[in-house]
Amino acid sequence: QQKSVPALPLKFTQQLGSTVRLNRQKAGYSIASLASRAGMTYSQVARIELGKISTSAHTLFVLSEALGIKTYELLDSLHQSRMEEQHEMVASH
Repeated sequence: QQKSVPALPLKFTQQLGSTVRLNRQKAGYSIASLASRAGMTYSQVARIELGKISTSAHTLFVLSEALGIKTYELLDSLHQSRMEEQHEMVASH
């Protein structure tokens, strides 16, 4: 019997998309140029950045390579933004 994998929370998917967008902008790429470098479609990259779709580890690897960074750097920047958000939430209460 197979266990179903729970879906990622929407907020996580949106934060991941924002992290991809920030790294793309830092690298100076348009969505179209990142998509081309990663062998993806414009729509795929745009939907990931908007948090409309979750993505696989392989896709994160491909995007990271296209951005010229290591996958762990992409995930670390996601982790940092999530930590900052948590600190802001604690500080506001």
